[in-house]
Amino acid sequence: MKNRLFFVLPLLIFSILALYLGYALLQQQPIKQPQEMVGAKAPNFSLPSLYDQDKLVKLQDFAGQPLVVNFFASWCAPCRQEHPLLMALHRRNIPIIGIAYRDKPENTRQFLESLGNPYIETLQDNNGRTTISFGISGIPETFFIDGNGQIIFRYAGPLNDAIIRDKIIPLLNENR
Repeated sequence: MKNRLFFVLPLLIFSILALYLGYALLQQQPIKQPQEMVGAKAPNFSLPSLYDQDKLVKLQDFAGQPLVVNFFASWCAPCRQEHPLLMALHRRNIPIIGIAYRDKPENTRQFLESLGNPYIETLQDNNGRTTISFGISGIPETFFIDGNGQIIFRYAGPLNDAIIRDKIIPLLNENR
């Protein structure tokens, strides 16, 4: 009897674990590929403000106006590289929302204090769900969202002068 239990118990445990993992996988939302996001409605979010943890900011709070949404983190070297370009957009009064991905608030604040804050609102995506809902697999990543909430441009990686000159500025001019 002991020998039989020795073989059945691990099989039973494995079967229960396999069923649980299978069920958990079926409950997951599919990750959208970045190219699928262009032309789609931007995922709505409700995230805490970096400077007021009790304030939840939603994408719909900005309905009717075109926006640049930039996902970044203080620990991200390419984010530091693109930051001067975001500051240049800010000086041109281009509305940018910054979403800090899995970053400690104190580190994000220090990052923005040392380099400047180009964002009209800085939000925290502590659990990464908003970042995933946008189909992002790495940061930095930047989206242009029109006044109707539709994503019309996405750029993965650090922004550069050509992308700003050839894509973002023309899109803003068309959508103002």
